[in-house]
Amino acid sequence: MAQLEPELRVISPDEAPAVVTLMRKIGWMYAVEQTQHNITLGGQGSFCLAFDKEIVATALALKYSSRLAWVGMVISDPAYQRRGFARRLMNHVMGYLSDVESVMLDASTLGFPLYDSMGYQSLYKIYVYSGAANHFTPADNIRPMTVADLPTVIDMDSLIMGLARPQVITWLFEVGEGYVVTDSGKITGYMFTRTQVAALRMVAWNAANQFAAESLLEFASTLAAQAGLALETLTPEPSQAAREIAERHGLTIERALTRMVYGKQPPGHMSEQYGIIAFMTG
Repeated sequence: MAQLEPELRVISPDEAPAVVTLMRKIGWMYAVEQTQHNITLGGQGSFCLAFDKEIVATALALKYSSRLAWVGMVISDPAYQRRGFARRLMNHVMGYLSDVESVMLDASTLGFPLYDSMGYQSLYKIYVYSGAANHFTPADNIRPMTVADLPTVIDMDSLIMGLARPQVITWLFEVGEGYVVTDSGKITGYMFTRTQVAALRMVAWNAANQFAAESLLEFASTLAAQAGLALETLTPEPSQAAREIAERHGLTIERALTRMVYGKQPPGHMSEQYGIIAFMTG
C-alpha cells in the first residue's frame, strides 16, 4: 500500500545528494560537499520528511550549546506544498531545541509567516550584497590564514557570537580560502572566501576596525575580478560600517532575509558582524 504520509527521521550525511536535488527544485544551488557538512554539523538535529528514500522536506537544527542554536535548510518540495510539512518539521525542531535559551534563524520572505506564527521575534535584516568585482592594489598586510592563526580567529568569532564555534571555523579553513589582515604582526581582521555559483562570497568577514575590513573587501574583490566572478557578502542591517564599505565599492542589495530569535535575546554582538558565514550557521 502506498505511504500516505512521509516519515519524520534524521538525515544521514550520505543522503546529501538527495537533499541537493530537493534544494535545486527551489533554486538553491549548493554543492554536495557543503550540504553533507551541514548535515554532519546538525547531527541528530538534521531532520527530514521522506517517502522511503525520497526526501521531500528538511530542517536542520545546529545546537551550539544550551545558550544558542541555529535553524536552517528549512525546505519543502514544491510538489507537496500546502501539506504542512514545514510546520511539522519545525514543531519537531522546537521540541528538539526545547532546552536552548536562544534559537535563531534567517527567514526568507516565504518562510517568515511560519516562523512569526510560532513565536519567533524579528531582530533585523540580513542583506545579500552583490556586484561587479574590481582590481585593487595588493595590500601587503593581508596574507593567507595558517593553522597557527585559528585560535585567534576562533576567539574573534566567539566575541561576535557570544560562544566559540571551533567546528565551524575549522571547517571553513579546511574547505575555503582564509585570509587575515595584520597590524604590527597582530591579526586585526579575517575572512574566508567561497565560490557560490558565479560569485565569490566573503564569509565570516570580521575586523577590529573599518580600515582592516575595507582592506579585506578590496582583497576579495581583486580575487573575484581575477577569476571573472561577481563579489558577494551577507551583511547584517545594523552593521553600518560594513554597509558603507560595500556600497562604496559598488555592491547593491540583491535580496534580504529577516534574522529572528525564539526565546532570549541572542548572546554576543552578531549585529556588528561585517559579513556572516551562512544562513545555516549565522
